[in-house]
Amino acid sequence: MNRLSQILRTFIPLVILAAATRGHAQVGIYGTLNASHVDNPSTAQSISFGGKTTDYWSTGFGVGIYYDAYHLGPISLGLDLRGSDAKQVKTGLGGVRLAIHPPILPLKPYVEGLVGGTNSTNIYNTANTNFVYQVVGGLDYTIIPHFDFRAIEIGYGKISSGITTASTPRSTLINVSSGIAIHF
Repeated sequence: MNRLSQILRTFIPLVILAAATRGHAQVGIYGTLNASHVDNPSTAQSISFGGKTTDYWSTGFGVGIYYDAYHLGPISLGLDLRGSDAKQVKTGLGGVRLAIHPPILPLKPYVEGLVGGTNSTNIYNTANTNFVYQVVGGLDYTIIPHFDFRAIEIGYGKISSGITTASTPRSTLINVSSGIAIHF
């Protein structure tokens, strides 16, 4: 009986914690306006972006969905899937999300680690797909329940063709965006 009692004392709190964690799961969708800076894109045709071979800025929009599955106090951990479309460059990314929701403040800072791909069209109208990895951080401000203003999101990452040498270096990708988020 003592062994069963120990198992129940361990198992029941874990079940309650798991149920409480699932009860606070949150799904959100968002839309943003983006400005992206590609630094030092390769002059190689295989990874030139939009026909540009020097640093440049591109603007567009982005959409995404996140799922904060696990919560421990004001900290949540989940997943994010997103896509963006700028002139001649389209990106799709997914990864993990860590957010903090202080109990009193309407601010929600977050950080994400993302991987995915980007598709670009060069001046020869040739489409190229490349690997992307990126870290983003942002701040959401609650306007009304379930509706947030994504005040700012800044991302830093690299774009690679898979072959990185001195003559074909990785390009640096910096994103700045702002928009709205609706969560359920």
